[in-house]
Amino acid sequence: SAAGDRMFDFWQEHLAGAPSAIDLPTDRPRPAVQTFNGATHGFQLGEEITEAVDALAKENSVTMFTTLLSAYDILMHRYCQQDDIVVGVPLAGRTQQELRSTVGYYINPVPMRSTIEDDPTVAEFLASNSVRVNGALENQQYPLSRMVDRLNVVRDPGRSPLFQVSFSMEKVPGIDEQGIAVFLIGQGGHTFHVGDISMETVDLTTRQAQFEVTLVLEEAGGQLFGCWQYNRDLFDQETIVQLNSLYEQVLSEITAGSDTRISEIKLLEEGEQKKLLVDTNATE
Repeated sequence: SAAGDRMFDFWQEHLAGAPSAIDLPTDRPRPAVQTFNGATHGFQLGEEITEAVDALAKENSVTMFTTLLSAYDILMHRYCQQDDIVVGVPLAGRTQQELRSTVGYYINPVPMRSTIEDDPTVAEFLASNSVRVNGALENQQYPLSRMVDRLNVVRDPGRSPLFQVSFSMEKVPGIDEQGIAVFLIGQGGHTFHVGDISMETVDLTTRQAQFEVTLVLEEAGGQLFGCWQYNRDLFDQETIVQLNSLYEQVLSEITAGSDTRISEIKLLEEGEQKKLLVDTNATE
């Protein structure tokens, strides 16, 4: 349709010149053919950092989603040493009011691209990312499979097309928000209620990974709960634990001041940096 053509024009411009892959450092050589053997690592961000992220978002007139996605982009930029990052984001697809209460699967993953050029400040990067996020939201209904075909993406059997890392965030509505949030990301040991029914979550082992790395965040009860889903043929759990620590460090750095430049963000805490640069180098 004409509307579909307009959406395709947006994605064609949005992805013009984008890299075909993100070069994540892996613990093992990448298989010639993509595998989907997965594992997970759950975590929880405390109220303090959640409130700081919320304050940063409001200060810069952007959403919390944009702020948390931007932190993920910054992490990938520094971790992979790439200035051009494409992250897959699953969107609800229920853009029309009459679809809000309809049962069905409308989710469509879209490639959200971020470029970090000329060393912007946190505020500048949030502003530019907000524009890109809004554009993606307005054109989210264009099917990813058709986008890949029409863009003539060169397929690599060892990687998924357009993006290899993914980010998702949801806000859980309703009663017992915290319990439902940890239920959705697979963490055990939490209780919640649905009407008069009391339930307890249990850990479920996830054995599949659609992408190399996916970060899923759930906001509930003033806190953020998260889960890393990763391809265990590529990464050890220790690497993902470290990646999670680096993400939390990026959040801590960007919430410290909007005028901080991306190059000034420290991925190591002061104690770790001293141990690495000073103590380990004490060779005299």
